Amino acid sequence: MGASQSHGKRKKPRLVILGASFAGLFLLRKVDTQLFEITVIDKRSYFEFICSAPHLLGQGWSQHGFQGYDSMAFPAGVTFLQGIATRVEIDRLILDDDVEIPFDFLVVATGL
Repeated sequence: MGASQSHGKRKKPRLVILGASFAGLFLLRKVDTQLFEITVIDKRSYFEFICSAPHLLGQGWSQHGFQGYDSMAFPAGVTFLQGIATRVEIDRLILDDDVEIPFDFLVVATGL
């Protein structure tokens, strides 16, 4: 469905961001959250930051940083769901627990 089409009784188009790592969260920072009903979906319940530079330099270790998505300050009106996408249809995403997430726009930002 294009942005110019009607959304029925909904006032905002639905944007689903699949992936809540660097790319997905960067997009979330850039999009005007007042213009969309936003759902962010990731397979993990936490953001993992892996700084592997020491490992690449041969020191044999890397530092890990974890932050739960439940403790992150998502903008007002943004919903976070934990799940794995198993199928994408023209207007909905189906998760591994058979939950259907309808969308008008889908961004796949799954990365690594």
